[in-house]
Amino acid sequence: MKKTIAVLGSGQCRDNDDRYRLAVLIGEELASRGCEVISGGYGGVMKAASYGASSIRSMGEEGTNVKGYVLGEGVSKNRPNEYLDCSVDMGVVLNRLHETYQTPACQCGLRLGCLLSHSEAAIAIANHDRVLDGTLLEVLYFVHLIRRGILLDKKLAIVLGAGISGAIWAAYVPELVGGDFKSTVESVIWSDIPMLITADHVAAVDWAVRD
Repeated sequence: MKKTIAVLGSGQCRDNDDRYRLAVLIGEELASRGCEVISGGYGGVMKAASYGASSIRSMGEEGTNVKGYVLGEGVSKNRPNEYLDCSVDMGVVLNRLHETYQTPACQCGLRLGCLLSHSEAAIAIANHDRVLDGTLLEVLYFVHLIRRGILLDKKLAIVLGAGISGAIWAAYVPELVGGDFKSTVESVIWSDIPMLITADHVAAVDWAVRD
């Protein structure tokens, strides 16, 4: 069965950034396995993963769909990236409920909720220049929902970049999350949470798509 994998990460990195290149490779790897790739739909890591997935499909890979969950008009000044097959507008979705839900905070929360609930697994690319950022908040939200029993049968892989920032994430995230984990030179893996930290993007994809 075709799996849907969400890719999470900074929207600020450019194509000369290691995170961007890493996201392209992850998008390619997922598409080569026939996975649907979903993201927040804008630039940076989101654009790179979308580009990677669409480039594999253009070479003949069948069955890959690239989808973005984007914010409504007036909430974000950015345009969805050009590599998406389709986008889901959070403003339109919430408008079907009631106009009072049209706040930016509601749209941002719904967007992340859609990415986590509409995928079998998520792959997050760690930020290079700081630990405390939106990607870390997404990781902690995933852990919270898993521990509350709200997210069922979901997995998360965190892919580290090169250098000191990777080492900081590898040390800091387990400290924040806690629980029963085993740390090695290659990875950090939990026995009580379906989460993996690794510097190997292929290992992250292997783990995310494995039944």
